[in-house]
Amino acid sequence: MATALRACNYTTGAVGKWHLSTGTGGSYSDSYAAQQAAVQAAGFDYADGIYISNLNTCTTACDGFTHNMEWITEKALAFMNGAITSGTPFLLYFNPTVPHTPLVREALDSTYSSYNANAVRGTPAGTLTSDPSFSPYCTGCTMASRSNVWAAATNTGFTGKSKSMAASVYWIDQAVGVIYDYLEEKNALSNTYIVVTSDNGDAKGTAYEQGVRCMQHVKGPGISAGKTVTDLVANYDLAPTVLEWAGARSQALQVDGVSRGVESRVIALYGW
Repeated sequence: MATALRACNYTTGAVGKWHLSTGTGGSYSDSYAAQQAAVQAAGFDYADGIYISNLNTCTTACDGFTHNMEWITEKALAFMNGAITSGTPFLLYFNPTVPHTPLVREALDSTYSSYNANAVRGTPAGTLTSDPSFSPYCTGCTMASRSNVWAAATNTGFTGKSKSMAASVYWIDQAVGVIYDYLEEKNALSNTYIVVTSDNGDAKGTAYEQGVRCMQHVKGPGISAGKTVTDLVANYDLAPTVLEWAGARSQALQVDGVSRGVESRVIALYGW
């Protein structure tokens, strides 16, 4: 999809978890530059804020960092700002590392025995010299502090893993809010398609309902708010849909899936 959009004069950017490369650049033990290059090889002009794989698979190479939503979000703003400033249409692949394990308490709860005091500045690219900042790109973009994210999860009444998962969802929500605020400030929100989805439900690896069904929300030009589609929809429908939104002829490519960009006019897709 990224390569096809580049052929349509889009610039493409990836931030967050990748988890798709093997060999050189596919491991946290590789240099960060090699990790970036591995993502760029898949069709992305920009690759930063990259977590090359799941954090729970990493050992000593990840001692200096854990989940860092502020860093990922800052890199997303940097990419979008470069595209908008130059007047170039863009595709941003924004992939948070949460709620995948390890749980987020060590990044959010300063009273926790395993709290990582360097979490805000620790990244796969090395330790930052200052905290991530949105102000160079957006005057009105703010994200709840980590302590407030954890406090919000505390107020849900959940405990243990469920509490950490609630904090993860709220942390993602804060990051998505920053992206919305940025696009609105740049007068680009009404001309941007936004898809929020997941790759699996909580029963991953099974054929049960919570394994194969996941949420998917879509917002953008020509999409009527509040509409729900109950037809069978799969994540591999995203590529032809996005290509159609961009004005590309996905029929000319050998891709799985069916475009939902024009025929459905959806705000919420619930499918397998």
